[in-house]
Parts: sequence; structure tokens; C-alpha cells
Amino acid sequence: MVKLSYKVVLFLSFLIFSCGKQYVFIIWEDAYNEDKIDVKDARVEISEVIDKKEIDTNDRIEHSDIKMEDNFEAFVPDGCMMPVMDCGPNCRQVTCMGSFIDYNGFDLYSHYLAYVTHTFHWDAIFLVDLDTGEERMLYITYDRRLGELVMYGNRIVFEESDHWPDRSPLWVYNLDTSTIEEVRYGRPGNLDIFPEYTDYHTEYDLYEDKLVFATGREEWNGGYEVFMFDFTLQRMIQISNTRWHYGANIPRIWDDIIVYTMIGSPFVIMVYYIQTGMTVRLTQEVPADQWYADIWENRVVWTDHRNGEGGYYGTGNSDIYWCDLPNCVPRPATTNFACQDWPSVEGDWIAWVDFRNDIMPLGSEIAHEGNIEIWAYNVSMDMEIQVASFNKNLFFPRVHNGKVYFLGNPAEGKTAPPEAIFEVTLPTF
Repeated sequence: MVKLSYKVVLFLSFLIFSCGKQYVFIIWEDAYNEDKIDVKDARVEISEVIDKKEIDTNDRIEHSDIKMEDNFEAFVPDGCMMPVMDCGPNCRQVTCMGSFIDYNGFDLYSHYLAYVTHTFHWDAIFLVDLDTGEERMLYITYDRRLGELVMYGNRIVFEESDHWPDRSPLWVYNLDTSTIEEVRYGRPGNLDIFPEYTDYHTEYDLYEDKLVFATGREEWNGGYEVFMFDFTLQRMIQISNTRWHYGANIPRIWDDIIVYTMIGSPFVIMVYYIQTGMTVRLTQEVPADQWYADIWENRVVWTDHRNGEGGYYGTGNSDIYWCDLPNCVPRPATTNFACQDWPSVEGDWIAWVDFRNDIMPLGSEIAHEGNIEIWAYNVSMDMEIQVASFNKNLFFPRVHNGKVYFLGNPAEGKTAPPEAIFEVTLPTF
């Protein structure tokens, strides 16, 4: 029996709460062709003309060959460890060397994708050049567990823990030097910025030199608050300050703005402005639960339960909403009858996980072999499209440089964990 990691349990718990106790299982296929995607039963053709805003991209990272000899001395995969499937037009499978990719275990910057993978014998970090398709190992450990990973510029920040569920120190990998950075806090290489925090740390996000995350203390009785660490100033500050029986989680950062979920009755999205230290509630309209916000420039997206009876816990009919700051006027990206969750935004594109064509679209307490899809919405064209439907469960999308990246499994097995990252190119006009 495969033992799931704590992060998988956490991810499945989120899915249970948001979509009516829906368990996620992945099925497999085979073969490979990077130019095809089979989008079954698409309600809107992906080839239709879609408005796409010009998105500014950062200069590409240039770095020397990545050194691996100092990080491991045993087995190193020199080829794919899993099947590579034909996922249809405009689609490709971009990873194949990692054997299991965890929830929140991958991130993208420029033309690079970094991810954490787990096996029975070792954990490792891989880097994919999305232009060339080259996939290589950066770091490996045989006696510790690697956790979440975030990436920005030449910096990859990741967890490494040997005493779960105790403190998980962070490490910083520098792509320019191919080494672990020495940080002033803690021992060399270890971003040990949590000396007074002994609970679990989670939901990291990184923008330039600012790292945001949720963490807790023993006296908070399991509650979380949002913090930010500034690499330049070498200083940590507390962002949220909720009542002890509530808490805060899922922070996301863009430039001067942090958005996060405040846990309560109902769940609400909060906006924190770094320069002024001011915190405001995103919307004041409805008493329904709102959570899992993402931000790009001044555009915020989130999961919203205003159209479901009972709010967060009463129904799986969650929808995706968006607005532009500072004066947020909520607008729907999708409001159909089924469960939609985990939105991601870049420019005019919003992507999410969608249950509308699943056999249990509102979720169920019974695990099943489902068809959880990836859908997207273009703000300028006010048009919704089906991005990917493999007749299996797909989840955790990220919009990046006009493409959507998401987790799935390329091989056979109904209950296998997600083991690969796929890329679908979004239409342009």
C-alpha cells in the first residue's frame, strides 16, 4: 500500500471541504505527441478566437550548468521514469523523470519549471527548460522529506524536514551558482527564520525578494497566521492578526499586494498593502464563504460560494469570481451548477479545476473514477473554454506565459497519485 504524504492529505482535505467531500484519483494513458490534446465533449471549441492581453515577461534566467555531484552520490535517473502520453493538440507532458509530484510542489518562472518529486528511497528537485524540454535534477536527499517549493528569478525556496510534522526549515537554491545560498538567519544554507514557531508552515508564495507563508505557534491551538520574510531586509513581519479561534491561510503576493483567506464564519478574502500596512476585506457583498485567492498585478480571482445554499459546507456548487483592485466589483468567471475551485490568473486568463462533466459534479463522500477537468475564462472576450479533459482527474492549474500547467497521471491505474505536469497552450487572437 502506498503511504500518502502529509501534503497529499492536506490537498485532499481542501478538496473535501470545497466540493462536498470529493476525493481525487487519477487514471492513466500512454503514448506521446507534444502537438496534440484530446479535449472530449468540449462545450466551447478551444480553437475559437479568444482575446488575449499582451503579458509582460521577465528576462530569462541565464545560469551555468547545474552541478549535481555535491548533492547526491547514488542513483540518478538518466531518462523518463514513467510513460509519456499523447495528450492531444496544443498539449504536451513536460515532466517524466519525477515519480510523484505533490500538491503545491511545483512553480514556474520565465521559461523554467521547478518541481519536487518523491519516491520510496529519495526525494529530489528537478528543473525543466520549457523551451528545450530538457529536464534535469538539481538536488536529492535520501533521509529527509522535501515539501513545498516556490520559484522567482534565480531563487528556488523549498522545505526539507526530517521530523514531520515538526518544523520544516527552508532552503534556498541559487540557479546562478548551482548552490544552496548562505542566509544570515540560521546555519549556512538554511533559512531558519522560524525559531519561535513550532507548528507546520505551509502555502508559500514568492515575489522578487519577498516570501509569504502561513505558520502557527503552539499557543495558537493549531491556528495559522500569514507572515512575510524580506530577503533584502532579512526581516520577518506578521501580516494577519486574527482571533485565536479563526486564523489565516493561502497567501499570494504580487508586488506590493498580498491576498489571503481569513478563516471564520464565513471565510473571507483579505487584501494587505505592504507599503502602507493597511488590510481591507476584498468584498463586502454577501455572507457566503470566499477562499483560495490568486493575484496578478491588480487582478484577483477566488472561489466563491454565494450561489450555493449553505455556503462553504452546505453545497459543492462553488464558482469562480474575479475583480480588479483597488475598487473590487465582483464579476463571475463561471457560475454553472457544479463545483469549480483552485483558480489561477495571469493577464486576461483565469483557469480552474471544474467538476461539471464529472459523474458527481457536486462532490461525494464516495471516492470514484472521475473526470475532473481544467477550464478557463478570458476576461476581454467574456468567453469560457474547456482547456483539458482526459476522462480522468486533473487539478491544480497554473496560468503562465499564455499556457496552463496542471497535474495529472500519464499511465495506467485508477487510484495512482499525480505524477506529471502537463502544458496546454491557450488560444490567442
